[in-house]
Amino acid sequence: MKRLINLAAILLIMALGLNLQAQTIGVKAGLNFSNMLIKAGDNKVDDIKLKPGFHIGATYEMPFGDMLSFEPGLLITTKGYKIDGNPDDFIFNLVYVEIPLNAKTYFDLGGIEVYAIAGPYLGLGVTGKGKLGDNSEDVEWGSGENDASRFDFGLNIGAGVKFGAIEAGLGYGLGLGNLSNDDDETYRHRVIGISVAYKLGMD
Repeated sequence: MKRLINLAAILLIMALGLNLQAQTIGVKAGLNFSNMLIKAGDNKVDDIKLKPGFHIGATYEMPFGDMLSFEPGLLITTKGYKIDGNPDDFIFNLVYVEIPLNAKTYFDLGGIEVYAIAGPYLGLGVTGKGKLGDNSEDVEWGSGENDASRFDFGLNIGAGVKFGAIEAGLGYGLGLGNLSNDDDETYRHRVIGISVAYKLGMD
């Protein structure tokens, strides 16, 4: 976690020296399909299914040249997983405030402008609930063995296409933080995201 925070600070300091007129603010929204890597000791839970959700927020792109830029953001995003049951499914839904810190590069492929992104993210859990049929229970955040860790971090990768002020992309979030405070348990997020972004002032 400390290394990711230090990296974020370095990238933000570098960005301060850029031409402010070249920077663009964007609004972004899309669908999430999330699950989790869950292990108890060395035993992996295999029946975890994708849970649909959403993300929405803003980005701030700062170019380092014609092809490379730094794009931090602030998103509200859902995570969690689903387990098919008979008769009821178990759905575990979490909501995070997330800060992606992505490097972004552009390519021209036969007149089509495409981009690729990669970088770390930091997340803060704000609410959560587990639901089985008509029964539900709120997630308790904290540092106790039976609580959920509020802090998350991981890596993003993705790619997309750009049409003027509009971008459409596909991304993957690999969670490295452990939601569980129990040393014998592992709960790490895995999220596929499909998003559309609109860059303000680029019409």
